[in-house]
Amino acid sequence: MRTGTSITILQNGQSHTLPIRRDLPAARIQSFLVDSRGQLWIGTSKGLFTLDNISSHPQAVPALSSDSILSLMQDEEGNLWVGTETSGLQILRHKNFRAIPALFGLPITAITQASDGALWAGTSSDGLDRWQAGTVQHLSTHTGLLSETILALAPEENGSMWVGTPTV
Repeated sequence: MRTGTSITILQNGQSHTLPIRRDLPAARIQSFLVDSRGQLWIGTSKGLFTLDNISSHPQAVPALSSDSILSLMQDEEGNLWVGTETSGLQILRHKNFRAIPALFGLPITAITQASDGALWAGTSSDGLDRWQAGTVQHLSTHTGLLSETILALAPEENGSMWVGTPTV
């Protein structure tokens, strides 16, 4: 369970709450993800944190310690994709982050993987990008989106993508 000021982890009938400012030195929790290994990733307005189990304290991820983390997603290969406010889209492979050049500097507000394996990333002002087999497709209001601001993405099993935008 997550609020803007804390995360409560429920495990085996017990709960553990991590309040911001004491355990997480940030103003706001903006995203979180439990990866395929059971590790918790916490995106805050002041960096990315990880938590291995409920008895440990969150650890800052130094490579993204000064960025606002807007979205998190793990792909089928186990890579962690991180959408940031100022550093664009980052990918963690084998504990090394690297930037995705095409999206560097863009606020990445949503990221997901479709059933066909394609990766989708939404931005706060530059539309939507879709990657598959080395090809990038950019979608914008010129190609049918209602807004250049993407707030949420939700894939369907048939390959369709739900795209959440603000009211126009």
